[in-house]
Amino acid sequence: MVNPKVGIAVLNWNGLADTLACLKSLRKITYKNIGIYIVDNGSKSDVATLRRQKGITLIENSRNEGFCKGNNQAIKKALASGCEYVLLLNNDTEVEPRFLSKLVAVAESSSTIGIVGPKIYYYQSKKLWFAGGFINFWIGNTHHKETESMKKQYVDYITGCALLVKRNVIDRIGMLDERFFAYYEEVDFALRARRAGFRAVYVPSAVIWHKVGAATKRMNHFAIRLNLRNRMLLMRKHARWYHFLTFIPCYTTSVILLLGYRTLRGDFKSVQGALQGVYEGITC
Repeated sequence: MVNPKVGIAVLNWNGLADTLACLKSLRKITYKNIGIYIVDNGSKSDVATLRRQKGITLIENSRNEGFCKGNNQAIKKALASGCEYVLLLNNDTEVEPRFLSKLVAVAESSSTIGIVGPKIYYYQSKKLWFAGGFINFWIGNTHHKETESMKKQYVDYITGCALLVKRNVIDRIGMLDERFFAYYEEVDFALRARRAGFRAVYVPSAVIWHKVGAATKRMNHFAIRLNLRNRMLLMRKHARWYHFLTFIPCYTTSVILLLGYRTLRGDFKSVQGALQGVYEGITC
């Protein structure tokens, strides 16, 4: 297919400056057959400015619906408008003009390639942030490869920061699992796609920059709850029984250490969040 239409989904939550910078960079890309879908997740004061932006479809939520549901709203709009691909893109990114052309070219090269993603650098330091995602089921952890390589390769998953997916993958496996809300949802999505016969590919020639800030590195009680819950949920959905022989001790140890550390600091909100996350991970 020549220049298939790509829907670009960008979530905004009280991050207007970043979203506008992201839009500015998207307007400079060489790939022109696109539709841009901005989902405002209940921002306090950003909507009026977003309504004035030209060339976008704005979806307004009255509250923060989370990464999964917000992106699913944009995916539905994109598919309804005839898009053959959907790109999930964080609002705190800026893109190299040819990145999307390169991603689409790789995706179009094989019917078994369902998900592709670019090389991602830290915006502030220009150091490498993402060069493919991998999962270790024995300990239930995921990690980003952070070593430079210009070699295209199959990976376990592509980060939701910048993830291009074919329409037929979504038609086959559905959209993001909204139980995750945020964190681990892209890993679950890639594993579901692989089970359906599609592979995820890291494309190092496509480049973007991500404004990873201190707030994303420092976990609050809600993030702790989501991480512990979703780590368990991911394992329950995809791990083999024998993986739990090592995962459970690793998971339990990490929870105990976290509870001890947060208790010593008097951070009882995080303690509550951790306990709630463990409970929800087992029961949801």
